[in-house]
Amino acid sequence: MESESRVLQATHYGTLAIGEKDLNCAVLEDGSRIISKAAVFSAFGRTQRGRKRGENRVANLPELPSFIDANNLTPYIDGEVRDYLLKPVLYKSKN
Repeated sequence: MESESRVLQATHYGTLAIGEKDLNCAVLEDGSRIISKAAVFSAFGRTQRGRKRGENRVANLPELPSFIDANNLTPYIDGEVRDYLLKPVLYKSKN
């Protein structure tokens, strides 16, 4: 499918309020709304952390984004959520 391989352009930026937190987000030219890993870390008041290439913190799961791969979160990662988390979205900044 062509749309899956094409890198989309951000058309505008804004914030998404979730509870008492505001997350920076972008809207892509196809209408998709994107929240970056950096925005999630910022909302939790955490700095981004690295890990060794290929290192998975949750056994028997494919590599998940580092903000959600803690063992205590495993019960909350169902198939649908996992599918979305394993499909990173690449896009071009508006600028």
